[in-house]
Amino acid sequence: MVETDQERFSDLVAELENASAEAVKAISKVVDRMDETKDDKEGLSLLKLKNYEMTAYLGELTVLMSKMMKGESIAADPSVKKALKHRVYIEKMKPIEDKMKPQIEKLLSKSNTQSNGVSKGNLRVRLDNMDVDGDEEEEEDEDDEGGEKGAKEVKKYVAPRIRAVRYEEEDETPNKQQEKAKRRAMQSSLIMELKNQYSDAPEEIREISEKKYQYDRQRERYEEENFTRIRQNKEQKRRSEQLGRAETLDDLLSFGDYMMRGEDGRALTEGSNRSKMGGGKYETQMCVIIVEDIFGKIVSKVLETLLNESCQLATLVYKLKGQIKSVLIKKSLSTLINFGFVTFSLDTNNRTTYVADSEHIQYMISAPRACLIAKTLYGPSAESICIELISQGRLTISETIRRIKATDETAEFSNIKHSFEELVKSNFLIRVPAVESEIHGCPQFITSFDPFALPTAIMEKKDEKVEESSDTASTSRKRKADSTPSDADAGQYWRINWSRFNGYLRDELIIDYLIGGGSTATMTHMNHKKGEEEDDIEFACQILVDESDGIVRKVGESNGGLYTVDIRHAIRQICRHHCESLIREQFEGRAIRVMRLLENRHFLDEEQVEKLSMMSGKEAREMLYALVEEGYVFNKPVGRSNDFQPARTFYLYYVDLPRTVRGLVEYTCKLVRNLIIRQRHERTENKQLLDKDANVQPIIENIRASDQLDDASKLAQIAEVEEMYLPGPDRAQLARFRKAQATLLAAQDQSIRVLLAFKLFLASGQS
Repeated sequence: MVETDQERFSDLVAELENASAEAVKAISKVVDRMDETKDDKEGLSLLKLKNYEMTAYLGELTVLMSKMMKGESIAADPSVKKALKHRVYIEKMKPIEDKMKPQIEKLLSKSNTQSNGVSKGNLRVRLDNMDVDGDEEEEEDEDDEGGEKGAKEVKKYVAPRIRAVRYEEEDETPNKQQEKAKRRAMQSSLIMELKNQYSDAPEEIREISEKKYQYDRQRERYEEENFTRIRQNKEQKRRSEQLGRAETLDDLLSFGDYMMRGEDGRALTEGSNRSKMGGGKYETQMCVIIVEDIFGKIVSKVLETLLNESCQLATLVYKLKGQIKSVLIKKSLSTLINFGFVTFSLDTNNRTTYVADSEHIQYMISAPRACLIAKTLYGPSAESICIELISQGRLTISETIRRIKATDETAEFSNIKHSFEELVKSNFLIRVPAVESEIHGCPQFITSFDPFALPTAIMEKKDEKVEESSDTASTSRKRKADSTPSDADAGQYWRINWSRFNGYLRDELIIDYLIGGGSTATMTHMNHKKGEEEDDIEFACQILVDESDGIVRKVGESNGGLYTVDIRHAIRQICRHHCESLIREQFEGRAIRVMRLLENRHFLDEEQVEKLSMMSGKEAREMLYALVEEGYVFNKPVGRSNDFQPARTFYLYYVDLPRTVRGLVEYTCKLVRNLIIRQRHERTENKQLLDKDANVQPIIENIRASDQLDDASKLAQIAEVEEMYLPGPDRAQLARFRKAQATLLAAQDQSIRVLLAFKLFLASGQS
């Protein structure tokens, strides 16, 4: 074994000696070339740099090999790092060398050609310097000389294959977005029609529809830019034929909508902006912001997924995989179900499907108004009940009373119970149906029960020992382990009846519209007032009949007549009033005149609008086009022939209030969303001041409640405490914050009232 190792070692030494001799010769040649090119003023070329690095790398390897042959360690030798550095440089040169490989090969081929006696041309890689023609001339010269050399093959030039690469633009700036929106507006059918009307150029008439024309132009543009021919499959051919057969009616009605538009510039009245669950884009965002403001981002993310598409629990977990843990998804889902934001049911395959209820989520933004209504009608105890039910979602009567007494020690049991009974009798509170059975893991609720029946036993404990005697032995042993008594009304949960509160808010809207923002109590409780003369009441009712635009009507004359309120007509008038307010702010009073004229006369052409509105032709056209662009007025083409050619087509303008209101709903939802985000931003920016104020307020309350100090001493100590904790600039900033919050809350409350009116109008199904 030892002799074999010695022989192998001797062979390796011999091979190493030969390799070292060859390396020394190569290095000596490189050194000579380096000495020759020492005075180069143009710098080092890539190949020279590669030779230098390779020489240094081989030198370091030689040093390391010599030490290894002596048996010395090379772990801490500096040559290791130097060799590694040179090796990295050589590896980094490889991509550049690969790119230059075609040019290097051409240089080598040119040098070989020159060595054979052929003239040297320009070596720069350019198309006009290719020696295609030169080769042909050489061949002709050879033929003239008598064919001293063999016939040379003609080398044809092959163009390089340049692959088309799509240019990826960076993030578009607002100016580019504005330019795109302007360009899109200039390409609308209305602008094109105006251009054809006032331009001297000949009118372009196509026999195909605008959609078909644009589709073909887009395909041709792509083919010309990429030098490729697109082959259409069956589906694309069928779509092209459908576009070819389509009429130009939809293209003529394609107008922009610049007020009620989204962030992408598209009209909010278009159906493409509506989500799968029936709500619009900004309505969905508003619901997500509301839930995020209450429960946080995790719950809002789960809700956003369900708002986009209803699904099962497994699908929901799969969609949020990697974002939220499954345990948190289940907890978030139970929270949303507890507050009524999500409902569940069995589908056709007996799977439990969860559906988000956007309408119920929007009720939360009117929670302060609901608490104010309860306090106004039934006192502070009713307000506390509403606050607890809104904050917890659903509670039993006993648990509600227990929570109120824990926060307010002065509250009496009888007052709270009486307020709860009054709220239930007025249908402001409703009972949650109990679980009756379970089918395929999905709970089934009781359908036949009285939702406003109060329990007889409130704040009473039931003894579980009485029930244990009727159970089995195992169940009785399990219950004996827990001896804590429970409430007698356990399992009978109550929640806020938002539809009843919305009905009250609807009545407030109608009363505010009728009396111009006066006191609602004057109208709602008029029949309970004492001392009012019958003639005065009859006179007030007659005024309402005469000046309410048909909202209040008098039927018959027997017993003074019967007065009725047309709720549907009142909601329509309120929505119409808001639309006219927007038009007045955006345009002038003549626009309202045109809109009312179209609403009364329905379908009118431009000449009729011009005559009836007493406006010039140019003003009438500009006003109609502006109203159409903003989505307040719509038009209907009427063709004198079946081809709907522009020269033989005229337009009838009309008002479609439901269509306009749908766009305004999205506009209002966007406004409410922005107000909530702004309030959150203000609270975040002033968090330190709010924390200081929260620490100061208990101290000030203790000083005011002290009986040992007079009024002057209390005021002096309060001023000293405020100056200590909150200096002058901080108090000024806190005052500005509170003023801004009050303004935002007032705007949000007004927006909620307007949104409620729009929702009621759409729910009524009026046309």
